[in-house]
Amino acid sequence: MEHSKRHILVMSSWYPSRIDPHVGNFVQRFATLLANDYQVSVIHTVADKNCSTINVSDTTIAGVRTVLIYYPKKQLKIGRWLQRRKALATGLRLVEDVDLVFGHVLLPQGLQFIGAKNYYNCPLVVLEHGSYFRKEKRKSFTKIQRTILKRTSRNIQQLLAVSPRLREDITAVFPTTQIDIVPNFIDTNLFHPKVKRTASFTKFLHVSTLDEHTKNPGVLFEGFYNALQINPTLQLTVLSDQATVLWENWVKTRGIAAHVRFLGPCTWEEIANEMQQHDALIATSRYESFGIVFAEAWSSGLPVFTTSVGIATDLPDFLGRNIPQNDPAALSQLLLSFAAKECVFDSEEISAYAQQYDAKKVLDQLHTIFNTQFSIHD
Repeated sequence: MEHSKRHILVMSSWYPSRIDPHVGNFVQRFATLLANDYQVSVIHTVADKNCSTINVSDTTIAGVRTVLIYYPKKQLKIGRWLQRRKALATGLRLVEDVDLVFGHVLLPQGLQFIGAKNYYNCPLVVLEHGSYFRKEKRKSFTKIQRTILKRTSRNIQQLLAVSPRLREDITAVFPTTQIDIVPNFIDTNLFHPKVKRTASFTKFLHVSTLDEHTKNPGVLFEGFYNALQINPTLQLTVLSDQATVLWENWVKTRGIAAHVRFLGPCTWEEIANEMQQHDALIATSRYESFGIVFAEAWSSGLPVFTTSVGIATDLPDFLGRNIPQNDPAALSQLLLSFAAKECVFDSEEISAYAQQYDAKKVLDQLHTIFNTQFSIHD
């Protein structure tokens, strides 16, 4: 059977729903990508405090059959477990003849991946994106989380990570498991350098949720504020799919609101357009398992000024600069140096590097992985 006839079931701990339409959107993009060559379905269970009974949404989105099962949000753990199990059983009955389960993000839904694998008697391939494998998080794994990881490790036919940094962190938990790399992907036809644009060296872009625990936005704003006191021509645009009011008030209080613009949520097309209007991307994250905005920025020809995280770990000079964690002074100095044209970058060279993250190349990798599993299982 050709891969175009195979049925792939995508499952994930994170997936867009009516509860949160943005969480796990990168998994939805994988499902849409696979729909070019496979029959693709999604089963995702979601707790909803407004539900009194199981509620099913069964729609087709961009060629992907998307079955979202909402279940009552119970107070007791046993109640939540029973409702989640019932919701999964509902989804499994609705989707038939699956050839392979493609799971994303093991915690907390990994046991559902195993349930689907056993129900359909098919291979399970898991692509991990989560940041919870880093050292400081591993130490605080609960008993339930450890059980999920232990059981899934025995049932996964192939475990994948989105970056070498994440693979290194996962290996501490799965020391005997071979872990291959399949990166997140971008649309290189959408993210590309703007033709005949003259760089201004003063327009900076930040794209994130602004989560204080992982994205560390205080360093971003403090560093930009300090640089602005020396060079008042600097501009910062912040794109976020989460609330920005806290930081909007922060910049107003410090009198720099005219220099900082907040936008979002934004579509891929809108993000690509903003990248073409800016000179460099800034990131101050404490941790990234991948960092999709790095690949998008590079494909757009932008250098990246970031902490050493994700695919921007130990950054080569032609792609941008790494800055120390929690160091707004270092960020400020880098922005001033760039604005003074003391470090110059070749946008075409940067964009060429990003072609490794092109959607077609990632899809070809998945073809090879899936076909290997099909040949073993058939």
